[in-house]
Amino acid sequence: SSGINAEWPLRPGTPTKLLIMFADTLLIVGISICTALFAEGVTYILVYRTEKYKKLKASIEKQTKRLDKKKETITDISKQPGHKKKIEKRKKYRLRLCVDTTA
Repeated sequence: SSGINAEWPLRPGTPTKLLIMFADTLLIVGISICTALFAEGVTYILVYRTEKYKKLKASIEKQTKRLDKKKETITDISKQPGHKKKIEKRKKYRLRLCVDTTA
């Protein structure tokens, strides 16, 4: 015997090999979770805490409330065609604000 371990590399299907594979799998999943949490933290710091984002979010909420009020006041669209145009204009404005927050 030349001092070389006959069991190394491990034979496929041995319990030790399965344990090592399971440990590697857990390590990969753990690293993935940590990476995702890190990315979310960076996003929170760089995006959600900025004044620009807070202002845009407040503006979107304000426009949404205004749009909901307009929808409630309209009883018959055929009698009030001007309101339909205003609602469409506000929807487009709100959509543009939403796009601005993602840019």
